[in-house]
Amino acid sequence: MKAYKGLNKIPQEVASDKLIHGCLVVEGGALRTMYAMGALDALMMNDINLDCYIGVSAGAMAGVNYLAGQIGRGAYLTLKYRPDSRFIGAKAIIPNKGITGFRFMWGEVQKDIPLRKKQFNNPDRRYVCVATNLLTGKEEYFEKGVEPDFLFYMQAGATVPFGSLPVILKGIPYMDGGIARHVPVGWALREKYEKIVVIRTREKSFKAKKEFSDIIVNTLYKKKYPKMATKLRLNSFYYNKEIDEMNKLEASGRIFQLAPSKSLELTLFCNDLEELGQLYFMGLNDTKREIGKVKEYLGI
Repeated sequence: MKAYKGLNKIPQEVASDKLIHGCLVVEGGALRTMYAMGALDALMMNDINLDCYIGVSAGAMAGVNYLAGQIGRGAYLTLKYRPDSRFIGAKAIIPNKGITGFRFMWGEVQKDIPLRKKQFNNPDRRYVCVATNLLTGKEEYFEKGVEPDFLFYMQAGATVPFGSLPVILKGIPYMDGGIARHVPVGWALREKYEKIVVIRTREKSFKAKKEFSDIIVNTLYKKKYPKMATKLRLNSFYYNKEIDEMNKLEASGRIFQLAPSKSLELTLFCNDLEELGQLYFMGLNDTKREIGKVKEYLGI
């Protein structure tokens, strides 16, 4: 199995227990969230541990290590196990009904660097994931400590269309939260958070240009899930609308965005370990450069 050459350069530290009131909102994007992992680690290194975290798809999953205060853990495990097809690939399909190896990620992989469960389960920190209800085509929000099966809802919210079967929970089929909501800033606003930091996995100037193929969407989903199919067909339109709204919020000082300093050309399930490693360190270094501005925005 291939190995990432810079694995020993990834920091392995523990964050402080200091909490700051505010909401961290993290965009998804499969392995583009390596950027978010770097950004999260830089925040933790600077004692910026917000007491609320909400993410979409892989952006939600990245929050596990942020809540546990384990700097470098997410990047280390991803770069170590990405070449294993039980992580993402052919060997994940049968046990997971899709290409993402949730059972492997939450089973064997977790034994490598055990999760700090006490810190993760801290009731003073909110942890929310987004999943798309395929019957309504709308996003739903699920919270740790409220939903007893939170990890299964997070799995549902990270189950990508086209390459996976829906996850059925309480009789309802769910899939990737990014089908209905790409960056859930609206949730944080409705919850009355005054300080909202957003981690993007696309540069601020990015605009989606391609919609999913009507033929593929209609063949796979239109008959059974027509409302979800409509969201997929217009996915780029809805994404760009969300981004425009976020940029206006940032311009008014309402939110603060962290975003890649360079254009990202990676595929969603990139298997080039060096590119993934570079992306992690881009997130780490971009955020370190912005720390002063983040602290000023947060009033610390």
